[in-house]
Amino acid sequence: MTDVFQIWVYLSATPLLWLTLTLAAYVAQGDAITFYDINPAVITIAENGEWFTYLTDCVARGGKHQIKLGDARLTLQRELRDRHRPRYHVLVLDAFSGDAVPVHLLTEEAFAIYLEHLTAADEDGIEGALAVHISNRYLDLEPVIRGAAERFGLQAVLIHNSRNPKYSIYSSDWVILTNNEALLATLAPFRVPPTDSSPAILWTDARSNLFDVLK
Repeated sequence: MTDVFQIWVYLSATPLLWLTLTLAAYVAQGDAITFYDINPAVITIAENGEWFTYLTDCVARGGKHQIKLGDARLTLQRELRDRHRPRYHVLVLDAFSGDAVPVHLLTEEAFAIYLEHLTAADEDGIEGALAVHISNRYLDLEPVIRGAAERFGLQAVLIHNSRNPKYSIYSSDWVILTNNEALLATLAPFRVPPTDSSPAILWTDARSNLFDVLK
């Protein structure tokens, strides 16, 4: 079975865990979700059901989940050796809200790994998508994600979700990278233009510069 959702995470602060696990709430019967986390304590807290029930609720609905320990990029790179690995419809990147972002997850080489894990129309019947959460008080990462999109021939859709205090909803910014025309049509009403006309920036393992994206 091909997983419908995959999220990989690079968190070291357990109070942020609920922000990630809420994605399990979207997993319906027959779907599956895979989390990647570098902190074993996070995995213990997530799975014991004492403070969070997103995973146990997922199973109760007939969904599947697993959590893999380790750095997300390195783990995904190792998994490329497995010819029987699952290919994912959606891969969500959510690790960039702080003032010290994990740059190695945003480089050309990293995106090449992610794309190898996504479904493709010619092989799987559907084009997968990367969803990148770029909300950040200090950095504007949209040009970096746009640079990766241009490098790999993907369309990039910027989406802004407004704050709604009544329902305790915080504002957030996402970029969806895909060539899935049906998905792009669905996202069209929510698409917003970039906040400025900054040129696209392509980070690599050899070169990246946070001064280029300071707000």
